[in-house]
Amino acid sequence: MEAGSNFVPAIPQLRIPADAPPYLAGARCADCGQVYLARPVACPKCFSRREMAEVALAERGKLTATPSFTVASQG
Repeated sequence: MEAGSNFVPAIPQLRIPADAPPYLAGARCADCGQVYLARPVACPKCFSRREMAEVALAERGKLTATPSFTVASQG
């Protein structure tokens, strides 16, 4: 990317520094160290509500799908 370009991040976690390659920023729990793409209000792993530190995520990783809701229906 050229310095001075007017790129606008497509998602809030995308960082586009002028002097480095773009990267995704995650949030690391201050208590258990778990890293998340989106900054949760509380850590889903340990339930800590302490401020999470921003961290640069690796260029490669593994996505793990977990259910985020349940739909109950009758009959």
